[in-house]
Amino acid sequence: MTSTYLKVMRPAQVTIAPHIKKVAIVNRTIPENKVANVVEGFLTGEFPGQDKQNIQAAMGGLQENLRNSPRYEMILTNEELKGSGSGGSFPVPLQWSLINELSQKYKADAILAIETYDSDFIVTKGSKKTITDQYHLNRNNRWYAKGNSIQDAVVQLIDSKAAIQRVSHMTGLAYGARISPTWYTVEREFYKKSKKDASFTIGSRRAQVNDWNGAADYWLKATQSHNAKLAGKAAFNLALAYEVLGDLDNAKIWVTKSYTDFGNKKARRYASILDNRQWEAQKLAQQLQN
Repeated sequence: MTSTYLKVMRPAQVTIAPHIKKVAIVNRTIPENKVANVVEGFLTGEFPGQDKQNIQAAMGGLQENLRNSPRYEMILTNEELKGSGSGGSFPVPLQWSLINELSQKYKADAILAIETYDSDFIVTKGSKKTITDQYHLNRNNRWYAKGNSIQDAVVQLIDSKAAIQRVSHMTGLAYGARISPTWYTVEREFYKKSKKDASFTIGSRRAQVNDWNGAADYWLKATQSHNAKLAGKAAFNLALAYEVLGDLDNAKIWVTKSYTDFGNKKARRYASILDNRQWEAQKLAQQLQN
């Protein structure tokens, strides 16, 4: 088998009301007790201002994700509001009068605030005054390096400041995927060729040059083969062609035939993948409705 890659959009983990189109991002991690926060920073080895840089990196990751989404128009504001700083619990929610003030100032439908470092919090404006999502998000990563000695390896490792900023950016990206439909690249496999059927092989060649309509035509012919194993492979490939072309219903029909009619074992797992994609498509339709 050979591989191909396609971009698929996955729904947000949290469905936000469809009327929310424009979101303003604010920083609410300014500590109430700055002295205690500075002391804590020295005790944990953090330099003054490092938290602010890391929070900006997280906000940048969040904005990057949401900017590439069809769901929202994002505004990254310079607002810095007092909250709990880098603590592990959420502060008291913002006053609704302030939410309305910020919403009017930025002509936004919702305010999304980083309440504590590594966590996010979104509220909507309006008469319902609803807190849509309040969520602690933790992220970590590992870096490796080799050297002739421990010292050599340590020198080659990413420095702690850059590592924290990178993870902060990744955290922002991750939260963006929580509240907004997001594009992902996925890998799919298909059968490459057959010595017994020219149509099958031509279809695979068409797929390799991204002519998926042409590939589907040839694989459809190959499904008529009297060789059940070959027909099953052709049906499997045809399901992939339909998925790439955005026709998930026909993709499911053909992968089902590949397994039930021709006994292709790989088709069973692919059928589960397509079931999940069909469910995601229904959820996406709800999230992207005007």
